[in-house]
Amino acid sequence: MNKPDYFDSEATLEKALGLIAEASGNGATLILFPETLLPGHPYWSINLAKGPEWSVTWAEFLRHSIEVPGRETDALCQAAKRSNAYVVMGINERDATYEGRMYNSTLFIIPQGEVMGTHRKVCITVQEIFYHTRGDGGANLRVYDARFGQVGGVNLW
Repeated sequence: MNKPDYFDSEATLEKALGLIAEASGNGATLILFPETLLPGHPYWSINLAKGPEWSVTWAEFLRHSIEVPGRETDALCQAAKRSNAYVVMGINERDATYEGRMYNSTLFIIPQGEVMGTHRKVCITVQEIFYHTRGDGGANLRVYDARFGQVGGVNLW
């Protein structure tokens, strides 16, 4: 089975970095991206009928998901710093501690180029349950102070 194009986390990251630069060039100070942009949303999972097809797809999806902190989050933090903007990015977060766990997460980055925090989706949908672990809804469900007010978010299709 050939991997879908949206598993190309490198190309998706490059596109996001370009969009951050473009948005800040147009005066944006809060730049928001959709749920699970990096590397994509598992909407296809409900159509997978065969075990081997599912396992190959899952392995590719996990491999292209990102860790926090990690190389991709560092690039996003640098883009936020260059843009002097808050960046809120939907990611598939690969758990660095528990191998094989992946979360549908929202990453919050401040203009100084640092991660404010992440929110791991608590109530995952039927398409996501094959891939994502439920978030705990505890410490990572919060609102962050920004220079223009407060920023928060929940993940919902």
